[in-house]
Amino acid sequence: NPIFTSPAEGIGNSIIGAKRWMWDPLKNPSHNIQITAGLQIPTGNDGVKNNVIQTTGEPPVTLPVDYSIQPGTGGWGLLLGVNSFQNVGKTVQFWFGAAA
Repeated sequence: NPIFTSPAEGIGNSIIGAKRWMWDPLKNPSHNIQITAGLQIPTGNDGVKNNVIQTTGEPPVTLPVDYSIQPGTGGWGLLLGVNSFQNVGKTVQFWFGAAA
């Protein structure tokens, strides 16, 4: 089984988004909540292909690279998220984050 690589190069998808702290960070340095919203735009190529040798001695076959390394997704996306923190004393901080 020969070792081979399957590269995928190019610009990925673009994201336009905004983040906002719910309270003024200067007035609330020990706790806050941040809301995030964004839009993913399919600017990346989702059809990258490579030449792969499937059988020794046979000519290479052109196949798409694995979806996990494609630079783009081919679709639009809505991004939502929330982050928060709470200081407990002077040395401990609890943090929470979620995104969809």
